[in-house]
Amino acid sequence: MFVGELISWVALDREHQGHHQMTVLVTDRGSPPRNATMAVYVSVTDINDNKPFFPQCLPGKELHVKVLEGQPVNMLVTTVFAKDPDEGNNAEVVYSVSSEGSSDHFKIDANSGEIRTTTILSYDYRPSYRMTVIATDQGMPPLQEQAVVNIQVIPLSKGRAIISQNIRHLVIPENLKPTKIMSLIKSPDHLHQHYNGKLHFSIVADDKDGHFEIDSSTGDLFLSKELDYETTSHYLFRVITTDYSKNLSLSSTVFLSIDVEDQNDHSPSFQDELIVISVEENVPIGTLVYVFNAKDGDGSFLNGRIQYYIESHNPGMNPFLIHPSFGTLVTVSPLDRESIPTVILTVTASDQAVNVTDRRLRSVTAQIVILDVNDHKPTFMSFPIAHVKEDVTVGSLVHHITAHDPDEGRNGKVTYSILSGNENMAFMLDESSGLLTTTCPLDYEMKTQHILTVLALDDGTPTLSSSQTLTITVLDVNDEAPVFKQQLYEASVKENQNPGEFVIRVEALDRDSGVNSKLQFEIMPGASFELFQINSDTGEVVTTTMLDREIQEVFTLRVLVRDGGVPSLSGTTTILCTVEDENDHAPEFIVFSYDIEVLENQEPEVVYTVLASDMDAGSNRAVEYHIIGLKQPPPPGKEGNEVPEGRKGEEDPGKNGNNHEQTETPAQCSHREQKALGMPNGNTDEYFAINEMSGELSTTRGLDREQVSNFTLAILCSDLGDPPRSSVIHLQVRVLDANDHSPSFPTLYYQSSVREDAEVGTVVLMLSAVDKDEGLNGQIEYLLTDEASGAFTIDPTSGTLRTSNTLDREARSQHTFSAVARDCSIKGSRSTTVIIKVYITDVNDNDPVLEQNPFDVFLSLQSPTNQTTVILKADDPDLGPNGTVVFSFVETQSMFSIDKHTGEIQFQQSPSSEYFPIWLQLKVTDQGVPARTTTGLLVIHMEGEDTKISFSHHLYKGLVTENCEAGATAIYNGMEFNHFTYDSKIALEEKDRGTSYSQKKVTLQEDFGLSINFGMTAQTGNGWEVRENWQHQVHKQDVESDPTLKQQ
Repeated sequence: MFVGELISWVALDREHQGHHQMTVLVTDRGSPPRNATMAVYVSVTDINDNKPFFPQCLPGKELHVKVLEGQPVNMLVTTVFAKDPDEGNNAEVVYSVSSEGSSDHFKIDANSGEIRTTTILSYDYRPSYRMTVIATDQGMPPLQEQAVVNIQVIPLSKGRAIISQNIRHLVIPENLKPTKIMSLIKSPDHLHQHYNGKLHFSIVADDKDGHFEIDSSTGDLFLSKELDYETTSHYLFRVITTDYSKNLSLSSTVFLSIDVEDQNDHSPSFQDELIVISVEENVPIGTLVYVFNAKDGDGSFLNGRIQYYIESHNPGMNPFLIHPSFGTLVTVSPLDRESIPTVILTVTASDQAVNVTDRRLRSVTAQIVILDVNDHKPTFMSFPIAHVKEDVTVGSLVHHITAHDPDEGRNGKVTYSILSGNENMAFMLDESSGLLTTTCPLDYEMKTQHILTVLALDDGTPTLSSSQTLTITVLDVNDEAPVFKQQLYEASVKENQNPGEFVIRVEALDRDSGVNSKLQFEIMPGASFELFQINSDTGEVVTTTMLDREIQEVFTLRVLVRDGGVPSLSGTTTILCTVEDENDHAPEFIVFSYDIEVLENQEPEVVYTVLASDMDAGSNRAVEYHIIGLKQPPPPGKEGNEVPEGRKGEEDPGKNGNNHEQTETPAQCSHREQKALGMPNGNTDEYFAINEMSGELSTTRGLDREQVSNFTLAILCSDLGDPPRSSVIHLQVRVLDANDHSPSFPTLYYQSSVREDAEVGTVVLMLSAVDKDEGLNGQIEYLLTDEASGAFTIDPTSGTLRTSNTLDREARSQHTFSAVARDCSIKGSRSTTVIIKVYITDVNDNDPVLEQNPFDVFLSLQSPTNQTTVILKADDPDLGPNGTVVFSFVETQSMFSIDKHTGEIQFQQSPSSEYFPIWLQLKVTDQGVPARTTTGLLVIHMEGEDTKISFSHHLYKGLVTENCEAGATAIYNGMEFNHFTYDSKIALEEKDRGTSYSQKKVTLQEDFGLSINFGMTAQTGNGWEVRENWQHQVHKQDVESDPTLKQQ
């Protein structure tokens, strides 16, 4: 017998659908297949999963009510009501007032929800009240909902009134269309007669809500919108009447208290149109069968109260009764499925409106299925006497035993068995069909009559049975058929054995003699009979081929024995051959992927489930998993040959009974290949563990990709055979990177130097940071910070620091700034900052500059010798030897000496007056390599002598073309220096750059401006003399603009 489970795929909601009906189809696997169907009804039972809700007060809102002061105790203020979509006690709602903020001025009816006063209210004492009403269902556990009720006390007018202050009560049905409701005056004539039509009526502004309007001149009150009892059940508002007929206007107040009368405008409703209910037939009288739960949208007590009654569609007495108020359906008489299997009821729900003719109702059809219980015993229908010839063949039908059980299903399913009398097992009774057949030849000479006690047993719980005595008379035939010693032989043979393996030997006897007792055996045609053969003389059964238990485990052979008589007689027997399992299959992995990706830094978790199956049976089939080293042996006790996943089931030509097949698999990598690929050797640092039974592969702690980025896990799956067989699979685990490392420099402080004459783009420093992450997380870009001078730039990719502008040590000798290495992660990049200090090394790029040139000295003829006449001073802004100067005369002097280090010039001997003025050409040289030299002029005058040389103009202007070659001449026309002109060199001083050039040709650099100011002196080749004409040559290199040269 097969069992089919009915499973719900989604969560059921009784409030959405309380019953489900489906048809179940069962199909066998025969050819052709046969099937049967049955209807299944599923009733969803209620649980208390819905809270009550207040239709009058939506969630987050409050219910506002007005009540007039001074009214008597027990006055109805309002009625609250709550609905619950559950059923039964889960839908029964009771009301209470929350203890927090409660007032003893009001009470609530727990069943109806009516809120009434417990004392006379006074506006002066308290103008408003706020109370929380709780609606609680009766489920287990109970659920509740709250509604906040704001009660406003309306004061009575305290002043004098022309028209008496009064209170008028009205009751208006909720379905009334907009119309005139009443008039506040007796008649229009009365108004005109007494007040000259000067009364004015109005509703107090605070009391207006849009449902009521009043004619200000006639006092007629109108309903402007339909009322809804379920929303608001009571209205209280004030109408002010003002009298303008007197000189002094007077007013009065009429309080209108309007109760909305609930109309029965909602019919009861059932959730389903058809309800299928089941109940067992043996339940006692008074058993609860079902609870009907109809809902009514009306709010008042009677219009929303539901009464139930039923009507049966079955003839005869109705065995069910329904409670008119609670809807509970119970049994009132015993049930008998065999008499009435199904009862159809019409259940009607009616509200209890006061006017019977206004009552609304709704019906639902309920199909009550009476479930069977095992209350009937099987009854034999077949005759208790049978006859059979003694020469019938084994398996011949002797008698058909039948019994009937009126129950249904398993309770009515009858099975048959022989209880007694079949001591020699001559007969076999099929338990399902009741067919009684012979299991061995009958022999009239041995026994002429068999008396069997036959049992008919149903399948109910508990089971019921009946017995019958069956008398079988054997009819005599003059023969003896051979008889097997056993009607059923059970044998076993191991799989994988060579053809010819012994299975069993069957034996038969024949009481005849001679040729009639000579027996021949043969295997009768049937399924797989060709896999065996039998010795026709001895009855020995052997295999004809190698058996495989995984293909077929059990073979049933029918063996026939016949004697040598004519006609020959025969007998049959059955051999049940079981193939014993041998551990000839290694576990086979069910692999979905050989590659696993795991994010680093995660908590221990299951990352993969290894699955394997084994075609063997028993312990040979049970498997367990281990993580092994790539070159390690299997765990102790698991020394079986490794059989990786691959060509399972293929024959190994050299295998015997003690060997196991081994095949290569694409999933395997040799140790050499793993090393070449950079894969770690196995379960490094025991980062992984595997559940031996389930195969769940999990991490033992957080992984660190920077420590180990890939794992090659060798998973061994071993069966529990003896010896065991196993398979190995290699899983490649790739650890995914998380951005958990910042770029790292070898040092946090870099120091370098660069010559000041370095070309733009000169490499200063190579920065290199390392980020252990990978991908964008490990890709680094470089940038500079705090480098405002613009002298340096860094390649964002390579980290090469280069000059980006010309350098000048004399302007700035060192630069300190920061470099940042930042990764390129798209989720929160990380960075590291280092400090870089670059020193600008000096280059001999400045000439020495004399503080004064030419230098005029006045000397007396009486000045003593060896006395310092003048001290020369010169400056060189370069550093070290490049800025250290020495002084000398261009030509050797006998009358003067010069200290090359201090620049002191001493008078060695006194010259005669005709030598004056004495012109001495000076030379100042720095110690750079190559050295730079500046020449100057020292003019020694005799005391009282006037200077003879001067320029005739203070400013000379000349032009030189741009892009002219080196050595080009600038012509200055009309230059007269005291009417003398000389061929001479030019001594220049660049005023705007602070650099002096003395007695040399001027090289104009590319970075000069548009104009150059310089001073000029004159010199002859043999000493300083005044001549008549001056020629001035200015040499320029690489000028791209048109400079204006100024001479001074």
